[in-house]
Amino acid sequence: AMVEFFLRGDFRYFWPENIGNFAHFPSAWDSSLNTGIGQSQIGSLWITSYLNFTAFFSKLGLSWDWISLLFWILPAIILSFFSSFSLFNYLFSRETRSRFAGKDKVKYSLLAGIIYTFNTYFLMILTGGQLGVALSYSLAPLVFLGFIKLFENLTLKNSLFAGLILGLQIIFDPRIVYITLLGILFYFIFNLSKIKLSKRKQLLSVPFFIAVLLNSFWILPLILTKSSALPSGFNSIEGFKFFSFAD
Repeated sequence: AMVEFFLRGDFRYFWPENIGNFAHFPSAWDSSLNTGIGQSQIGSLWITSYLNFTAFFSKLGLSWDWISLLFWILPAIILSFFSSFSLFNYLFSRETRSRFAGKDKVKYSLLAGIIYTFNTYFLMILTGGQLGVALSYSLAPLVFLGFIKLFENLTLKNSLFAGLILGLQIIFDPRIVYITLLGILFYFIFNLSKIKLSKRKQLLSVPFFIAVLLNSFWILPLILTKSSALPSGFNSIEGFKFFSFAD
């Protein structure tokens, strides 16, 4: 019953007979769309790749109901809470920066996780079938946390962490990444004096290089096709308005 509640709107349902069709490496061409004529799939190859990955578990006997629950719904909810809890907990971890400490810090971190996970926007995209957006949204605080740690302490470990989390968020939905990076940019500007001049280029380049490298399987074809396959929601104001949930 829980799975059926989320399987509505834009989230597709697959029967056992056809879920196996996606259990392969993703293709740049989808022959099932456009009344059977087919059309380019490069513009959504990022989320299609995750769909194909989860479809592999149908080979183990899992139905789409279980795949949806284990790899789409629960990860979006759990990651949303965990990432926002972790970000709040880190930002207020030092007593010199905040009055929160000990049990109070944990309580407020829990509250932050609950607010981020149960706000109307997240509930709307989750129950509306936009689970790719929900997964990307759930990682936003963790991406933010990764870059904050990188700005404060430039190490290979922090660079790899920020790049890997950012790359994963891009795979789920690049549109949420725009908003996340905007927040990171503001944080970077406001804390510019704390970051050493000689290290700024490396701070900006390493994580983005890793993220782009992880997503090169769809970014390169997109560049080679001159963005002709990019959905309107990614490159026009009209598209963003169409995909908005509110004014």
